[in-house]
Amino acid sequence: MHGKNNENFKGIDITVFKYIDKPIKYENFGFDILFEEKEQTDKDNKITREDEDPKYEEGKKTKRFVEDFVDDTIICRSILNYWTSSKNNGYFKSRRIIEDWLLDNCQFFEKKYPGSKNKTNDPNKIEQNNSNVTFLLERLKYLSLLKSRPIESKNHFETQEYSFTELGKLVALLLKYNGNFDDSQLVKEIYTQTLKYYETQNSSFALFCMLFFSNCYKRDSRLFALVIILNLLHIIKEPPNNKDAVLNKLRNFPVVYDSEALFKVLINSLNEFRALFSDDYNKVIYNLKLGIESDTEKKCKNLDSFERLRLGNISGLHPIVLEGYCTACNRYTPVIIESMFSYFKESIKNKDNRISMDCPDCEGENTVSFEPLQELDYKS
Repeated sequence: MHGKNNENFKGIDITVFKYIDKPIKYENFGFDILFEEKEQTDKDNKITREDEDPKYEEGKKTKRFVEDFVDDTIICRSILNYWTSSKNNGYFKSRRIIEDWLLDNCQFFEKKYPGSKNKTNDPNKIEQNNSNVTFLLERLKYLSLLKSRPIESKNHFETQEYSFTELGKLVALLLKYNGNFDDSQLVKEIYTQTLKYYETQNSSFALFCMLFFSNCYKRDSRLFALVIILNLLHIIKEPPNNKDAVLNKLRNFPVVYDSEALFKVLINSLNEFRALFSDDYNKVIYNLKLGIESDTEKKCKNLDSFERLRLGNISGLHPIVLEGYCTACNRYTPVIIESMFSYFKESIKNKDNRISMDCPDCEGENTVSFEPLQELDYKS
């Protein structure tokens, strides 16, 4: 490695550390590795997306289309599918998952070693691919989808063996979901694994999310699929989807929606949660309050006045500070809503219109208006 004497690495399986030689900036690793598609020049006129370059003369413009996932994405998805197919909760080494799973079940290896034309024996296949598979295992580990522990190999080298985290199991199941909310068995598996993942998160809000998810599922498993599963997929797929952004969005999963059915689930869940965990209830309400006010702050036009009013309202749990536009004062002004839940109700009633209230400055009747809550955007 970089001209160093290999004696310096005695006792270490150097192939495990291929990813160090790249070099790698871990902060550039994101969940996009699970969704990255490749583009190929279209030779069969099967265009799905054009990218015409004007530098080419007329009639010779290049057209490109999205055909398939890149090789690393195919392998990463297959590694995660190893758990959904085997439910293996133990540890495995890179060579073992290649031999036991990837060679026979991964599209990349099927294309690389096609059937009867393939003359490469399995030990050579494993050796040829172990370095890259290890690199991808480390990427999945960085994303908190895998965990690892050091072990000593038969040759007395120190190497790593891997196991799926609760998040890794959840993501593996989410990748199997194709939008069919009538697939009750898969929906149930995702529901169960979602609870297991949030059980590992040591926070009051995670505890509440478990109750909220449970009540959504009990009300209608299709409701859980259409709202919770699709939101989970959105979180891991849509930018920003670097590690920290995804974990933060999962930590602050949205529980407020402009739906009467979901609002009832939310209120019932909060009432139930307050009876079970009174101290944690106040933390959850404060979390919701901060989320609403943070979302308002992002769009604020009169920030100084908003900040002063919010500071004066810092001790109240249920009152929230919003910003609206007063048609009488002809300016943006902050207002206090005495109950965030009354705001939720008004948002559902008026989701296609603006909400109005009296101006605290000019005392104009219903002169201050603001947008109803669409979905609490406090995930990033």
